[in-house]
Amino acid sequence: MKNHFCFSYFGNKREEVEHIYNLLDLNNINTIVEPFCGSCAVSYYIWTQNKDKHYKYILNDLDNNLIDLLKIVRSGEYKEIEDELNKMVDEILEYENDMIEATNIYLKHVKSCKLSGYILGHKYYKLRSFCFPLNELNRFNKKLDLSIAPIYDF
Repeated sequence: MKNHFCFSYFGNKREEVEHIYNLLDLNNINTIVEPFCGSCAVSYYIWTQNKDKHYKYILNDLDNNLIDLLKIVRSGEYKEIEDELNKMVDEILEYENDMIEATNIYLKHVKSCKLSGYILGHKYYKLRSFCFPLNELNRFNKKLDLSIAPIYDF
């Protein structure tokens, strides 16, 4: 399954989701519970295969930031977070010729305990090695647009 989420999420089940789905017996089921939802790969896949069933989905995860992000995407009130994250990305890109400063700014935002910093750290998780290979820095040219993530429809 192609990534349906806002960013790649470590430990997601999108590679196994079809196999998991084929093991499920969804006859006489009204509620889908995903206790370790992460990127909601299992629930999202069930939804894509059964849009006419109108299941009730109960999603949970220990990662409070992740749950907050899901609530914001679901409510449609994500523009402020999107704008804040894109501003952070622009700030990092200003230092593309100074990788040490770019790394410092990246780390400052990731450690800020803000939801936008959380998304920054997960969206660009390959940069967690704390060194910016130039080809990875070029990934920053893509702006975050939560409305185009397929999970937005779920």
